[in-house]
Amino acid sequence: MAFRYFELTENIPIEDARELHAQFKHHLDHVVNVGFIPGTDGKHVVVSDRDGESIAAIFGGPDEMFIHLYHIDEYMKF
Repeated sequence: MAFRYFELTENIPIEDARELHAQFKHHLDHVVNVGFIPGTDGKHVVVSDRDGESIAAIFGGPDEMFIHLYHIDEYMKF
């Protein structure tokens, strides 16, 4: 099982799109099944079994409706 690590940087404040952020959180928890890395305030996540998929495919949701909420960078963990 391969793990991929991502950092999420908010582009649109939660206050400006509260319902969309709530839907994105649900998408992360129940569709992508991310693991939130402790001590990062939810900004760093780990994803398993998603080799070969683009960031947009993993985090975008239906019609990539979530992709603009966050700037998402993948990083290597040593």
